Amino acid sequence: MPARPGARRELYLPRGWCDDPARREEAGIAASVGFATKPALGLRMIERAITAGLPARWVTADEAYGQDSKFRTWLQQHRMGYVLAVPRNQRVPTTAGNSRPDVLAANAPALAWKRRSCGAGAKGPRLYDWAVASLPGTDDGYGHWLLIRRSITRSPGPGGRSRNASRPRRPRSAWTIIRCVATTPGTAT
Repeated sequence: MPARPGARRELYLPRGWCDDPARREEAGIAASVGFATKPALGLRMIERAITAGLPARWVTADEAYGQDSKFRTWLQQHRMGYVLAVPRNQRVPTTAGNSRPDVLAANAPALAWKRRSCGAGAKGPRLYDWAVASLPGTDDGYGHWLLIRRSITRSPGPGGRSRNASRPRRPRSAWTIIRCVATTPGTAT
């Protein structure tokens, strides 16, 4: 499939490579390519696509982007709806002040959780429990929510050990926290 105008990729160049001229030269990376965070590169691509007329009304991204306030602010300023994962320890506004998403999830009533599939996996449906919490509105005219995905399998595995039997296995993350802003003022999509 040919690339659409404005939908070019960006090269993520680790900081260590930026500071190593010999490595850059060997890889054929121009000296003009500098270090930029992944959210900064993502914004460049989104800006380029929007400027080129690509029809886009919303963005989805993982924690690396969701925890970056500049990324979220740009989307809000340009009235782009978004669904961004955020770390469980990131503060979010609530009617009672700021709180951590994992605290809100832990206090969610049992009736708030709905088991849903997020797609087919190699071993069948990938099932998770999901809950949604309204966040206080802002003056942007959009609805704001916290969408929480909870793992239904929290055990680290057989015997709690990894293949290396001398080291205990770390449990899988129990929560995925996703911050949502609707694409149309006052509606969730």
